[in-house]
Amino acid sequence: MIAGESDTISMAERLREFDPQGTLPGLARGILHYLGDRVDELGDASFELFMSRVDPADFSASELSAIRQASRDFHRHLLGDFAGEGWSEELRSAMINSLARGVSIRTQIVLINHVVDKVRDILSEVVPDRDERSELLAAMRFISLVEVEVCCAFYADTIREQDRIARQNQRDKFSEVAAAAEQSAIAMREAAHTSSGLIRAIEEARTEVDQAADVAALASQQAGEAVSVSSALSDHAQSIESILG
Repeated sequence: MIAGESDTISMAERLREFDPQGTLPGLARGILHYLGDRVDELGDASFELFMSRVDPADFSASELSAIRQASRDFHRHLLGDFAGEGWSEELRSAMINSLARGVSIRTQIVLINHVVDKVRDILSEVVPDRDERSELLAAMRFISLVEVEVCCAFYADTIREQDRIARQNQRDKFSEVAAAAEQSAIAMREAAHTSSGLIRAIEEARTEVDQAADVAALASQQAGEAVSVSSALSDHAQSIESILG
């Protein structure tokens, strides 16, 4: 799947199921309001937990700074425009990078839950009204559920795409094997045809040699007979000469 590509479910469709009353986007903005500048603590908490699951030596200083800033921006967008598609696109892009580095989907869910705990800690300090605080915390839990659903849907799409590619590779390999087998069969047929032709040529040559041998034997026999006749004629001539004196 291409980085940032949306799955087939829009955020509006998701929220119709998770938030039929349509209150979550407003409550998310309320959470952001109370967090104020401390909202960056959410990104930092997520970043630090993520780094504990990977080898920091694999990242340059600029990459680490970019990941931290991306984490901060994500949580601002998540709470500031929860009904929009932007934060889910950022989450999918982050997951692509995480999965490529061997970070599991389980770790991504742990990161989401860790941020919920951080929100609870901060709201416990800055929201004096207990009922309002409870309402905001409940909203944050639902927000995290939507995040998890986006992660799982994207992960399922990724697995399906990997399976499709694997099956395509298998079909390609099978086609290559079949093509090689066909070429081998053609070569064997050609070799058999060539061998058959060679056998025929050998038989024909052998026949010609046998025929030539028969001719030579006949010629030799006739030559012998000619010599005998010549010898007889010579003896007969001598007899005539002796008679004539």
